[in-house]
Amino acid sequence: MQIITREIVKIRKGDEMQSEKQRIIAIVNELVTFLLHNKATSIQINLKESDEDSRIYVCSNIADSKVLSDLKNKIMANRSEEVESLYWKLLGDENTKDELYLIGKMVNDSNIDYSNSKLVMITLVRKKN
Repeated sequence: MQIITREIVKIRKGDEMQSEKQRIIAIVNELVTFLLHNKATSIQINLKESDEDSRIYVCSNIADSKVLSDLKNKIMANRSEEVESLYWKLLGDENTKDELYLIGKMVNDSNIDYSNSKLVMITLVRKKN
């Protein structure tokens, strides 16, 4: 019985890891979609994973301060695991403006630096449970 229980725990951990990766992919996809819809012609993505968290770094050439302010307001929300568990699969649908709020609900920390007039640096941190 104990061997079966260990195998079930391994399967669940594997499912959780796969789900976590799918959520990271959805976040990155949504950001890229938003940037492309707002006329970005250069997008660089760097993803760093550790045992504690996943960090997503995005650098792009969006210069419209209104678009960036809107982005910042939407992704600066506090993480909500309840909202995330119900709605994260909606990321990637056509209505990208409203889905940016979901990114904010899926990350623990976010920063947008657009002090450089030609580039925006977006940093998202998602802590692992």
